[in-house]
Amino acid sequence: MSWFGDPTEEEIERGVVSAISSIMQYKKNHDRCGARWYVGTSADDAEGRIAELFGDGSNPAVAVSVWEKTAAARAAREMAAYHGMELDGNPQGTDMYVYAYTDREPTVEERRKRPKEVLTVKQKRVFNAIKAHMDRIGRVPTQAELMRAMGHRSGSTTRQFLEILERKNWIIAPGHGERLEIL
Repeated sequence: MSWFGDPTEEEIERGVVSAISSIMQYKKNHDRCGARWYVGTSADDAEGRIAELFGDGSNPAVAVSVWEKTAAARAAREMAAYHGMELDGNPQGTDMYVYAYTDREPTVEERRKRPKEVLTVKQKRVFNAIKAHMDRIGRVPTQAELMRAMGHRSGSTTRQFLEILERKNWIIAPGHGERLEIL
């Protein structure tokens, strides 16, 4: 990645390929039959644009940082053209971030039909702690209970593990106050 001067065509192409790969993996994990997908770019605050789109946290979005000049706009246009996504706005050559989102999450039934992705050792420990709690107590743990069981000092660490388990299709982690579900 170039920090000074104009990037080479190879650097731009690497940025385009990286952005498309990241977003297509996200799309694969969140796709459902009939979903409409949108892709756009942002100059310096993709997270702000995503918060603007989904201030209530009702829909997921992904932001991919692309540093090479014109790579973000080119990646967004290519995804729209070749992968059936709609452009959200007009990608600019000065934009540095690519984001994508869908109009609806897959249903629980659609999620159950998907294969599970492989877990790392730490992710497996968290999943096993959830299962052990279920066997012992008869229900899945709350996030606070899981945090204590895993010895995490922060709820955000526990939440990150739950998000990974959900992305890899092992659990459904609903919103505030609701209990998670094992798939």
